[in-house]
Amino acid sequence: MKRPKPLTITEHQEIGAELNRIRLYLITLGCRVSHIYGKTSKVGKAAGHFYRHTDKLRSRMENQMFIDCPLDAHTQVYYGHNIPSHHAPIKQP
Repeated sequence: MKRPKPLTITEHQEIGAELNRIRLYLITLGCRVSHIYGKTSKVGKAAGHFYRHTDKLRSRMENQMFIDCPLDAHTQVYYGHNIPSHHAPIKQP
């Protein structure tokens, strides 16, 4: 079975931007839940951890990008200023 081609730098940039958007949304959601139920409540603590799995994925994807595209890779793809400002706001009740 033939192994699939690795991601291109453009594909890594698209995934990086989407992961950053998702992370911002999860942080916003976590803050809302923590504000309502308190940071020390069970749901408040869980809400504080929402985005950490996304951070692990970003880290692993960045490592993979440097393997896939060593000449084009740079840290701003997953951690830079390509964070979109148009993420959907969370509606307050």
